[in-house]
Amino acid sequence: MYPQPSSAAARPRARLFIYDRHDLARESLHELLQDEGFDVVGTHRDPDAAVAQILDLRPDVCVLDVGMLTGAGVDICRRVREAAPSIRCVLLAAWKAPELDRRAAAAGAYALVLKNVRTAELLAAVDAAAAADPAVDGASVREGAAGGR
Repeated sequence: MYPQPSSAAARPRARLFIYDRHDLARESLHELLQDEGFDVVGTHRDPDAAVAQILDLRPDVCVLDVGMLTGAGVDICRRVREAAPSIRCVLLAAWKAPELDRRAAAAGAYALVLKNVRTAELLAAVDAAAAADPAVDGASVREGAAGGR
């Protein structure tokens, strides 16, 4: 479980990137995270374009939808972490499965958060990723209480 998120006023303006292939989800995350004091520097719905944009923009944290059918978020995380290990990735998933935990850890994800969490838990995971030492390997995926670990 993560510590309670800091208030938007107290939060340093970490730079975020959001990937989700669904426009409504991506736009909602953008609005939520921007309102909470994060600086959303980019978003995309296409995995390859997202990787290119992330590597160009160099955000502190990427919030990536795993993708129920494609697993694109895990692949984006792996590609980003290989090219730019200092960028932390928070994966969002609709389901909990040991195989997904293993894939997320192997990709270098900082955290795996289930989509049915409360907003405060997502914010806490993003806060923790933003505050993490960029030199620390993300090989052990962290989860909030909703993750069930």
